[in-house]
Amino acid sequence: MSAKKTGVLIVEDEELDSESIARSLQKLGFAVKKVLKGKQEETALRNFDGFVLKRVKASEEKHRAGCLELYPAHYEVKKNGRDIQLTLREYKLLSHLIRGKGRIFSREELLSDVWGYDYIGDVRTVDVMIRRIREKLEDDPSRPVFVKTKRSVGYYFDVNACR
Repeated sequence: MSAKKTGVLIVEDEELDSESIARSLQKLGFAVKKVLKGKQEETALRNFDGFVLKRVKASEEKHRAGCLELYPAHYEVKKNGRDIQLTLREYKLLSHLIRGKGRIFSREELLSDVWGYDYIGDVRTVDVMIRRIREKLEDDPSRPVFVKTKRSVGYYFDVNACR
């Protein structure tokens, strides 16, 4: 005779298709209840003793930086609503600079933060990647508005770009 499994409460931002998840958990012997975030969630959580699975619509999550929109769930960037095609590494570098909110990062910092501490490569790799980002993002890459250089120091994202 098998032991009774713990219940699972699925909390959603909106009515997403969680039926397949619920069925799979039920086949494994879990008691499953689904509720929407808010009052239903508060009521359900009061006396609930089990696992809670919260589901959100990741495609809606975005970050704004002036006229740029970043969609972390899909590694996408839009400039004035137009898709900018970046590689994963370009996206990570741009995102890191934007999260720095105007802070100047040295090449060594960017190499460590974006490529990883164990990366064995030349710091000029950062320069090449910055150039590629500028070619895709800037109207005139030779006169950058977004990703700027502080001579002899490093790179930063101009928080006043597109204003």
